[in-house]
Amino acid sequence: MRKVSYVVCTLFAVVIVGACSENVQALGPVRQADLCVIPAPGASPVVVRDTTAAVQTDQLIVSLRCSQSVYAASTPLRLTLRNPGPDTSFIVHCDSTAELSLEKRVGDSWIAAWNAAYPACLSSQPIVLPPGGEYETSVQLFVGANGSNVSPQFSIDTVPGIYRFVWESIVDSFTFPTWGAPIPVELRRSNEFAIVVTP
Repeated sequence: MRKVSYVVCTLFAVVIVGACSENVQALGPVRQADLCVIPAPGASPVVVRDTTAAVQTDQLIVSLRCSQSVYAASTPLRLTLRNPGPDTSFIVHCDSTAELSLEKRVGDSWIAAWNAAYPACLSSQPIVLPPGGEYETSVQLFVGANGSNVSPQFSIDTVPGIYRFVWESIVDSFTFPTWGAPIPVELRRSNEFAIVVTP
């Protein structure tokens, strides 16, 4: 099995490998009400790991602290993307920035909850993931509250809950500057995990 590992330098709600970039932007005046939504203390959620998911998180419970309308994790969340199929996949990227999004489970449905800021460029060489191969990266979540002057931000008001990552822009072929069709989304989703919020 071929395994490729990368370490993220800094991430402001976007995965960056090998470079530091400040992608949190003020969208208006700095002074505003704190939009953090802090739930009452309760029992920790129970999440059972789905070992069949193509993307695995190293944590099943992710704790975010919210202050001044920003939700931030104290430790990085490690992601491992595995290619279980018989064909090589290609991760389209910009200077090793991975394009990720978060979905939240609401009832029996999944809704879009967050999209990472993604640079408008295209690296000439994709990240190649052969059959049985793995690719690792880290995510340091730092996300604005919905309606705040920080971007990127959650598109939902109530943050605590059950989530999964979706890894965008993984395709079945790549010849610069064009690429093929996205691989099936079930091969780009992570296991479920819980996000809890503390003040």
